[in-house]
Amino acid sequence: MVELLLVSRRQPEVPIKIWVSIGHERIEMSSNLPLGQVKKSEGADRANLRWADVNGDGKADMLWVDKFNGDAKVWYNEGEKPSAGSSMTWRPAGKAFQGSARGDTLHFFDLRGTGRADMYEVHPRDNTAKVWYNPECGGGGKSGEGEKVVKPELPEVPSNVRP
Repeated sequence: MVELLLVSRRQPEVPIKIWVSIGHERIEMSSNLPLGQVKKSEGADRANLRWADVNGDGKADMLWVDKFNGDAKVWYNEGEKPSAGSSMTWRPAGKAFQGSARGDTLHFFDLRGTGRADMYEVHPRDNTAKVWYNPECGGGGKSGEGEKVVKPELPEVPSNVRP
């Protein structure tokens, strides 16, 4: 479980560092283990990084969200396997979400309980929100593949109502 991330906004060449909990109920800095650099720089603006489990494998994946159009690229977390100067391996997968608004209004978390993060757009003027559900993305986790599609028990539309 990730407890602390260090992302430098002033110095883009500074690596992302992470500390993980070692199982104490009350977390203190001295009880966390530094993993060192977990991800090498990709030349993207670090202020637009997000962390969420996109593919449903139980690991926090890294998202970079375009601040202008909201498109989100994902790097899947492959775990603590050193690679390319980082203490963890990240598999780039390209664009995972097509933005619906500017990046700072978009949020990624699993509200439905599927194990995969969905995209939420929160409108700052009126505090309303829209959601785009994350379909199975082929990266592991809960797929639902092979399950029967069940007709929902919805009421019939009255005949006097026009479409």
